[in-house]
Formats: sequence, C-alpha cells, structure tokens
Amino acid sequence: FYRTPTDLLICFVLAAFAGFISAPTGALVQGTLANVVEKRQQGVAYASFVLTDDVGQGGGPILVAYLIEHFGRQRAFGYAMLMWLPNSFLCGLTALTVEEDERRVQKSQAKHEDEADLIA
Repeated sequence: FYRTPTDLLICFVLAAFAGFISAPTGALVQGTLANVVEKRQQGVAYASFVLTDDVGQGGGPILVAYLIEHFGRQRAFGYAMLMWLPNSFLCGLTALTVEEDERRVQKSQAKHEDEADLIA
C-alpha cells in the first residue's frame, strides 16, 4: 500500500492531525452541554451523551469487523474513517446555535431565580 517513505510520512502526518482534532470531542460536548442545557435537564442530556458514546465504543468494533468481512481490510478501514464525516458535520452545526442556546438558558435560569426569590 505504501510505496515510498514519503507516502508513509504523509499517512503519519494525517493520522496525527486527525487525532489532534478528534481527541477533545468528548470533553467539548460535555462542556457545551453544561452551557446550553437547563440545569433541570442536564441529567437527561448527559445520560444521552454517555449512552450514545458507550454504544459507539461497543458497537464500532463490531461494525468494523462486519465491514472487514464483506469489503476487505483496506476498504473497510476507508469506510470506517468516512464515518467521521457526518459526525464532524453534526458537531460543526452546533457552532451555528450554541450562542443563542446559551443566551436562552441564561435567560431561563434568571427567570427561575427571580421566581424563587419571590417565593422566598
């Protein structure tokens, strides 16, 4: 597959870059959830995130094994890497709404604090 040392170097550089940009995804999602989900709903949001993350970690190897069996090792690896595209697209879409979501949550929390002050 790799014909020259340059091909291998390019592969290493791309792999390092991909690892660099994909490694903090989980922490970024958790931080985003803390800022854009109301406190009374954060448990549900975190549970959904952890569940999908765990299902992905458990189901991913099974899916890749299936792809290897049906398409061969190299093509299966390529398909598995392509599955990052829809995920990165969806993560990128959060940038379009995160500021408005954060303002909405802050406004809602301020309203609930004002109501709590009136009751007390």
